[in-house]
Amino acid sequence: MNGEVFDCIIQARLGSTRFPNKIFEKINNEKIVLEFLLEQLKYSKFLNNIIIATTSLDEDKKIVDFCKKNNIDYFIGDSENVLDRYYQCAKKFKSKNIVRITSDCPLIDPYLLDKGIKLFLEKKVDFLTNSLEPTFPHGLDFQIFTFNVLDTTHRKATESFDKEHVVPYIINQKKNFSNYIMKNNKDLSGYRVTIDWIEDLQLVKNVVSMINKRPIEINDLMKVFLDNPELLKINSKRHGKNLFSNLTKNN
Repeated sequence: MNGEVFDCIIQARLGSTRFPNKIFEKINNEKIVLEFLLEQLKYSKFLNNIIIATTSLDEDKKIVDFCKKNNIDYFIGDSENVLDRYYQCAKKFKSKNIVRITSDCPLIDPYLLDKGIKLFLEKKVDFLTNSLEPTFPHGLDFQIFTFNVLDTTHRKATESFDKEHVVPYIINQKKNFSNYIMKNNKDLSGYRVTIDWIEDLQLVKNVVSMINKRPIEINDLMKVFLDNPELLKINSKRHGKNLFSNLTKNN
């Protein structure tokens, strides 16, 4: 990897208006949503460190306790200014390159993430995403950017929307930052495995129960959906494309 180091910073909070405490819900008899996500990420070959960036709100002390108990690096920051939380977290851990993931995507494919990191280096860009023009299932979303880009964004972003959502400023500054959109060879964006609603959790629990191998990869997901199309009815009311769906999650 030419000496390049990548840290994954996971946004995590419990105060979701749609589904509070969702990341502590059980996916199976063994693991909660957050644990399952962390287990998936451990299969990545290129992540140096995995850090959970949570907030200073009292309700999020549960996340801090979880991290302490499981020896997971964490950072406590602003609940509203997620950009500052990300920046201060990356600064504390001296992150050179950052992979952004939200905590409600427990089926993130670590090998897909590694492909993204390889592309990020090959294209020599400032920012890479696989979700701005969605072709992957919603819930396999990530963004990759350098600390220098994060530092510039932290200094120059003035709009509250940019501070709340981390990456829109980077996307809109095309003259200053080079971007690359990672796409799948087939549009699978109609599938949804993120957890925003109780129906999403029900779907993910069903999917996980049908796949024995670990980590779960995108091909495993698609095989389950193709073999069991009735599963898609579980959260069908929550489907819909949104170009900023995961880019604008305030976790």
